[in-house]
Amino acid sequence: MGPKLAAVLVHLSKVLGSLYKMQVVKLPYLVDVHASYVFGTPMTEGTHEAWGYGVVTSEAWKAIRYPEQQQYLVVREHRHPYTEHSKFSFEALGVPDLTSDETEIVESVAEQFGGVAPRDLERLTKAMNPEIPKDEWASNRLAAVNDDAYVRLSNEWLTLWEELPNLDPRKGGGEPIGDIEAHLDQFLDA
Repeated sequence: MGPKLAAVLVHLSKVLGSLYKMQVVKLPYLVDVHASYVFGTPMTEGTHEAWGYGVVTSEAWKAIRYPEQQQYLVVREHRHPYTEHSKFSFEALGVPDLTSDETEIVESVAEQFGGVAPRDLERLTKAMNPEIPKDEWASNRLAAVNDDAYVRLSNEWLTLWEELPNLDPRKGGGEPIGDIEAHLDQFLDA
């Protein structure tokens, strides 16, 4: 794991407190999608892959799986006495501070997605990558970190994504769509 990803995890844990495993492995992806849109390039230097439970930043997963191997982080696991669920907090080891612009992006992601349930983070990251076929989730294929992925964070896209399974024309109940752009404009503005 590089120092920038370490700094992002440290800041996320400062803003949100201890993080669940799904937050640790998914929020850095959302940070990079946002940073890529704002800066034109991702900021964490992480590898974002299509795993069975959505997009995972593999270096973040390795950090909580192998905490003793981390050069830039002290990883603390906080086990709940009555469940299997652990939370994690992070302390920096010689990591440069994030810039004010980078801090703003991390805080924006924390505010927007820090309270999202783990199952919903899985669904969200899959919805951001519709070009990955269903049978390729869990293939470690690289996920999109670009403007398309950023646009797919919009409420309109997520609403459409939720409705797609219900739009099967074989179920009988629809007319053929002549102008797809006009139809989508009308659907998304409704």
